[in-house]
Amino acid sequence: MLQNQESGTSLTELLQQWQTLDGKIAATEAKLKSTTLKPSEPTEPPVAEAQDREKLKAEYTELLTQAEALILKLETQAKAQLVANPKDSEATRTLLGIMYNDAQFSRDARVFQLGDTLISQGINPEYFAMASRSERLSIPARELFDELLLRHAEKEQNDLPRVRLLTTQGDIIIELYENEAPDTVGNFISLVESDYYKNRLFHRVIDGFMAQGGGFKLQGGVEVDGDGPGYAIPCECNSPEKRLHFTNSISMAHAGTNTGGAQFFLTLSRTDSLDGRHTCFGRIIKGTDVLAAIKKTHIPLELTEQPIEGVQKDKIISAEVIRKRDHEYSPNKIKTASGTDGK
Repeated sequence: MLQNQESGTSLTELLQQWQTLDGKIAATEAKLKSTTLKPSEPTEPPVAEAQDREKLKAEYTELLTQAEALILKLETQAKAQLVANPKDSEATRTLLGIMYNDAQFSRDARVFQLGDTLISQGINPEYFAMASRSERLSIPARELFDELLLRHAEKEQNDLPRVRLLTTQGDIIIELYENEAPDTVGNFISLVESDYYKNRLFHRVIDGFMAQGGGFKLQGGVEVDGDGPGYAIPCECNSPEKRLHFTNSISMAHAGTNTGGAQFFLTLSRTDSLDGRHTCFGRIIKGTDVLAAIKKTHIPLELTEQPIEGVQKDKIISAEVIRKRDHEYSPNKIKTASGTDGK
């Protein structure tokens, strides 16, 4: 059995530490709940009671900090054991337990990062299937494991198209969901192969939301409207098989149903409000750090957004198809769409 190189602690010992710590957290949480003011109580409790409550809150916060640190140790040790022995059930269960916790707190990027590790080590997909059916998890949490089931199957098939975007911040490699969004993927690949995306700006980038690009460009140092490709494609966001907008997804921008053409956006968080409204057609498989580094151009406000002055916008320098299936890729044009390309 492997041991943590820094502490010399095995995964079994770390799990025992977790059980002890988890028990303390539960006990402290119960005490906090028991000291919560009831509606019939005075609004200002005695000083001694208030001090006790603040002390409990501080203890609880410290325990949660310890828990986060221990979870990182558990994750590191479990990954090391899994690499050494892909059939290590203790390591697999540990990572799944961390994923369940992250899923409940909507940390989808962390869930998928660990899920990719398990998939690469040959996990039985039934683990994901059981989680996707678990009534202990919320519906949004179960959706993450539904997505992991799809990613496991795609890893086995290993034939989805891929595109590399060379940006001013580095390379982003995207795997495209041709099975669920064939028209959108066909259009995107055809535009990439025609060099349409060369020197296109990320003209609208909102922290915590998304980075939109593929339309506007610079001419003589001035930002100009790219006018789209001159046609529109159908939305594919209403199918029961539609993919959802998780962190690091790529999706079509549009100015209304069936008006998308070339502009797209890359999500910086789980954006479930866009499910069923925009066609999610792929995900970043390499370069999530590059996406995070793309300079923000707008500040989100309550009902609108405010441009940030003086930002030198990042851009797509070039794009190339690095893998595709053996058939022609072309847009399913449904109408002329000048001026409607997802602005």
